[in-house]
Amino acid sequence: MQKTDISYGTDSWNPVAMMCSPISDGCANCWHLAMCHRLAANPVIDMRRRAAYGGGIPLLLDDELQAPAKRKKPARILVQFMGDLWHMRITPSEIRVVLEAMEGSTQHRFLMLTKRLWRVLDLFGEEVIHLPPKHIWLGCSICNQAEADRDIPRLAELATAGWNTWVSLEPLLEPVVLPAPLPQWVVVGGESGAKARPMHPDWARAIRDQCEAAGVPFYMKQMAVRAPIPPDLQIHEIPEALRLPGEQEVSHE
Repeated sequence: MQKTDISYGTDSWNPVAMMCSPISDGCANCWHLAMCHRLAANPVIDMRRRAAYGGGIPLLLDDELQAPAKRKKPARILVQFMGDLWHMRITPSEIRVVLEAMEGSTQHRFLMLTKRLWRVLDLFGEEVIHLPPKHIWLGCSICNQAEADRDIPRLAELATAGWNTWVSLEPLLEPVVLPAPLPQWVVVGGESGAKARPMHPDWARAIRDQCEAAGVPFYMKQMAVRAPIPPDLQIHEIPEALRLPGEQEVSHE
């Protein structure tokens, strides 16, 4: 577990060494895949980890699994952002082990993010995965309207079953209207990196306005290609259930 530069988290936690696989337009410039290529070629890293980062069998990391329990200071932890915990190559029993590691660390807030909500629904429906406690949040990553129309209803189904839900519209590649009901938290961000695609601020404004009308916290993470965030979009709202001790409800920069 280590500090993260992602502004809405305090720490990142990757208990599985793995290489994800692209399944979305949003994956075209994925930083994770570039990082995996570097790690797989690093001779300092254990051979089994290198194989996992190179596209081999995912590997549960025992030392990382224990990290949240060892960290006593409350943190908002980003779970398996180096990949996707719900990837088909990660077994249900391995997912269960990771969830159990989170369940026992109630001092923290955990944020999961996936592009494979159908697998969450399949495993939850089969009772392979049980309903997690309220300090664990499940989100999906969306980049366009088609993904919003497909996945927001899936999130709503999981919210009805008792999950805390959120959505990350990053990279936001086109105007998107979120189908009702909205998840409990909405994050918006443009693409970064040398090949970043543009994001018009009006796309973010429309989502901000929809969140305001629905009473859903809105968090503006970044514009594309390192452009400054317009003043009216400098909003960082955090749901109460995700806030850490002493953290404010909202920040307008």
